[in-house]
Amino acid sequence: MIQEVPGEPRFGMDIHYDPGTDGISWDDLAWDLLPDGTQFIKGSILPNITVADKSRWGSDSANMAYVLFQKPSMVAVHAKEMLDGLST
Repeated sequence: MIQEVPGEPRFGMDIHYDPGTDGISWDDLAWDLLPDGTQFIKGSILPNITVADKSRWGSDSANMAYVLFQKPSMVAVHAKEMLDGLST
């Protein structure tokens, strides 16, 4: 089991856009939604994503923290899969 600590905040964006199945939200934000060549986030350059609260983007630091907050993740892999292919 690989798990991020739930109480430790992490901020950022995904590399590639994947809307998932739970509806579009700021959690789906990715670098490829910004104009080509963008290396830094600017409040004046809006990402190409349609979310209900788009007014949060670039309005102030608290809203940018809200937009860029990443939910903790957890991955469970069965030990048999991790050891598959090893010879004894």
